[in-house]
Amino acid sequence: REIADLVAFATGSLGEFLDRSLESPHLKSLVLANSLYGKHGGPYDPGTLFGLLFHLLGGGPQAKQGFVGHVMGGMGAITQAMATACAARGAELRTNAPVKQVLVSAGRAHAVLLEDGSEIAASIIVSNADPKRTFLGLVPAGELDPEFLSAVRGIKMDGPCAKLNLVLAEEPRLNGIDPDADALQRAQFTLVPWLDGAQLCYEQARQGKIAEQLWVDCLVPSLIDPSLATPGRHVMTCFVQYLPYRFNDSSWRLERDRLHRQLLRQIGTSVPAVNQSLIASRLYTPLDLESVFGITEGNIFHGDLRPDQLFFMRPVPAYARYATPLRALYLCGAGTHPGGGVTGAPGYNAAHRILGDLRRDRGLRKPVTT
Repeated sequence: REIADLVAFATGSLGEFLDRSLESPHLKSLVLANSLYGKHGGPYDPGTLFGLLFHLLGGGPQAKQGFVGHVMGGMGAITQAMATACAARGAELRTNAPVKQVLVSAGRAHAVLLEDGSEIAASIIVSNADPKRTFLGLVPAGELDPEFLSAVRGIKMDGPCAKLNLVLAEEPRLNGIDPDADALQRAQFTLVPWLDGAQLCYEQARQGKIAEQLWVDCLVPSLIDPSLATPGRHVMTCFVQYLPYRFNDSSWRLERDRLHRQLLRQIGTSVPAVNQSLIASRLYTPLDLESVFGITEGNIFHGDLRPDQLFFMRPVPAYARYATPLRALYLCGAGTHPGGGVTGAPGYNAAHRILGDLRRDRGLRKPVTT
C-alpha cells in the first residue's frame, strides 16, 4: 500500500489530486501556493504531486511536518554562523576568490586553480556549486566520461523563477487582511491564481512568454525581524513564477524592465503600499540569478525537483551519494539528495560520506604530488 501511494505521489498531478480531495477553489490555491514553489510544471502536469510531499519534509526543533522558519538577521546570518564555527576549529576562509578550475591528475582531483592564478592543493575537494557548473565548467574537458557528461547536460535546469526585493516607507498590508492579524500572519501572503490560471501561466513560460498574471509569493521579514530595515521602513521580498529562462523572440535585456513594471502593478493592486510608499526595488530575473549568484540557468534548487531528478537519481544515476567520477572530488550542494530548500541536509550527508571514505581509504588522506 505504501509503495503504491509513493508511486502515485511521484507520478500524479497536484491539480487532479486537489480536484479529487477538495471542493473549495480557495483551499486548492492555498495548497498550490506551498507545493510547486520554485519547480517546473503546472499543477495539472504529471509529477507535480510530488511537490506536495517535498515541501512537507521540514521539521524544525519541534519536528512539525512542513515547518518553515525565519532566520533572524537575514539569510546571511546562516553563513556567518557557519564561518564562526569553522574559524573556531582552525579553518581558513577565503572570500572573493573565484575558482577557475579543479586540477586533476591520474583521475584524482588534487587542487583548485583560482582566477588570480594561484593554486590551493588539497587531499579532498568539495564543491557546493551546482552539478552543471562543477562538471561542465570547473572540471577540465577530457577528464570525465562522455556518457556521464551527457547525463549532466541533461539535468533539467532553466530556472522558472525571479526575485523582486522592495523597500517601503510603510508596512505593506494586504487588502482585506484580518485587522486583528498578528505580525507573523501579516508577514507572508501569496498572490496565486486558480489552478487553471497557474497551468496557463506555466504553459506560457514553457513557450518562452511571460503571462499577464503571475504567481507572486510575498514575505515581509521586517515585521518579525526589525533589524532588516531602518526604523519606519519595511523590506518585502517577492518570489515570482512561472517565467521563461529563454524567450522565443525576445531576451531578458529587452524584457526585464517591462516585467519589473508589470510586477509592481500586479502587487500594487493587492498591496497599496507598493504604489504609495515604494522607496527602492531590485528585480533578479532567472538570467540575473545565474550571472550574479553563479547558479546555472538561474535554478535555485541546482536542478528541478522532479521524480527523475530526486533520490538515487540526483544529480544523476550512479553518482547520487556525493562522490563523483573523480577520486577525492565531492558534491555537497542542493544539486545532491535531498535537494534545495536551505535544510543543510546535502552538506550534512556529504560530510558523513567523506568521513566514511577517509576511514576506508587511507590514500585519500594523502595530498597528491605533481
